[in-house]
Amino acid sequence: MARPKIGSVCYVRLLAREVRTIVQLTRAEESFEDRYELLEQIGAGRFAKVFKGRSRADRTICAVKVVDKCALTPSENEMLKHELVILKGLSHPNVARLFGTMQTSTHAYLMSELVSGGELHQLVENTKRLAEDDAALVAFYVLKAVQYIHSCGITHRDIKPENVLIMFRNDADRKSIERVKLIDFGLSSVALPSEPLFSQCGTLSYIAPEVLLKAGYGKEADVWSLGMVTYYAYFDRKYSSWIDLGGNCRLTAASGGPSWTRLSAGTTGSPTSSGGRFLPPVLWTRRSV
Repeated sequence: MARPKIGSVCYVRLLAREVRTIVQLTRAEESFEDRYELLEQIGAGRFAKVFKGRSRADRTICAVKVVDKCALTPSENEMLKHELVILKGLSHPNVARLFGTMQTSTHAYLMSELVSGGELHQLVENTKRLAEDDAALVAFYVLKAVQYIHSCGITHRDIKPENVLIMFRNDADRKSIERVKLIDFGLSSVALPSEPLFSQCGTLSYIAPEVLLKAGYGKEADVWSLGMVTYYAYFDRKYSSWIDLGGNCRLTAASGGPSWTRLSAGTTGSPTSSGGRFLPPVLWTRRSV
């Protein structure tokens, strides 16, 4: 039977069913070492390490995420399987592509395309802030990725600088951004447009107010997160969202937040700004989505 068209109601329901059933990782007959070799380590997390890898068959270079399954809690193990189901159904120039997976009794191996420029977070930390054109380009590419996953019925729910990878035209000078890739779908969710989400998840500095208010939210929460990422990339400043005792959501900017008048002529300001400067804090009243 043919797979439903991407973005259709049937496709969203099928993908949601696949996520709920948590398809098991395919156990390959060959061992990982038979098919790939690990080169230098390029990243690490609490229960995983990321290596530059090479296929023994065609010498293709890729990124290999090695997950220590013994270190995973049951919920983290389900999150890993959930992410794999999502990634296997995605194909877009601005979403990091998953080539394949392998597993042993103790480790899972995720082979994906290598994005050599590193995280947006690292780039901003090293340069202090991006030029306006570069910040706009990053926002454009992430928005393309978000538009695509939303058309597939997927809400990312954790868009942040650490989940945005940069590709440079020349890795030696790292000055000209060629493309941006969105990664990490561990917290993503598949739902129909009429189905609100209620789980509180994401990263505090980039999370949308409606996620914290438990009033139900949709894919629009990703657009808020993208706006916060863009602000951070250009100004090297973060916000913090929190709920006060009255059940309202407050957004607190870094002290002495930068002026939006730094932007070029014709650029519109933020809806939370006043007189060209962000308000610390900004207050939203409870609202339904």
